Amino acid sequence: MFGVYASPATHRTSLSRRRAEQVLLRLGSLAAHCEFATLSADTPAGPATQDSAATDDRPRLRVSRREQLLTEATRLFDERGFQSVSLADIGEAAGIVASGVYRHFANKGELLEAAVARGDERMRASLEQALGRTGGPLEILEGLLRSHIAVWIEHAHLIGVLTNERDQLQDMRSRDLRRWLHDYVDLWQQVLESARPGRPAAESKYVIHAVHSMIYLAVRANRPQPRADLADRLTELGMTLLLDA
Repeated sequence: MFGVYASPATHRTSLSRRRAEQVLLRLGSLAAHCEFATLSADTPAGPATQDSAATDDRPRLRVSRREQLLTEATRLFDERGFQSVSLADIGEAAGIVASGVYRHFANKGELLEAAVARGDERMRASLEQALGRTGGPLEILEGLLRSHIAVWIEHAHLIGVLTNERDQLQDMRSRDLRRWLHDYVDLWQQVLESARPGRPAAESKYVIHAVHSMIYLAVRANRPQPRADLADRLTELGMTLLLDA
């Protein structure tokens, strides 16, 4: 419910105040009363994510120093905010002195651009995968929703930076990213209108932003190790809100 009610702060979709309040009230009620499938007691634990990687004891391949720096910078930018993180902080997290960072990145802004580009890549790949599936409008909508949730759970720090720190980018890169995210929501709207026709376009966008905000809050509240059924429960919640069912 908090994710739904916070969503107007994340977009500028135009609805009258009265209608916006009605839509939010309806969505909040749907979120509060959504009936979930029963989770089996023997359901395995959720998959390891970027956030839980530090506590994962499985053997892993050695990564390059550049990749280490990008991973640690992404985590720190997401946890503390871009302006609160120094190159010394990033170097320390990666196990090197601050001057060693310059061998791989010219400055902190270049690290941020690399992190945003990586998050952008993950979202685009997920979108292409979802739209490549066959099925009716409802199946396509659910596939799009599941792909969105999977990216958020598996790459929480990357998407957190993409969402919260994009204003720190240079003007042109920031405009390009905003344009792509706008197109992303427009594509969602087309898919939603095919599955749930008859709703005004502005209201459809309002609902989509509310669902994205709900997913954002739920995923961040389930770090570092997400609950085993998080993706399924968020899919049920998301479809309930999207279809007003």
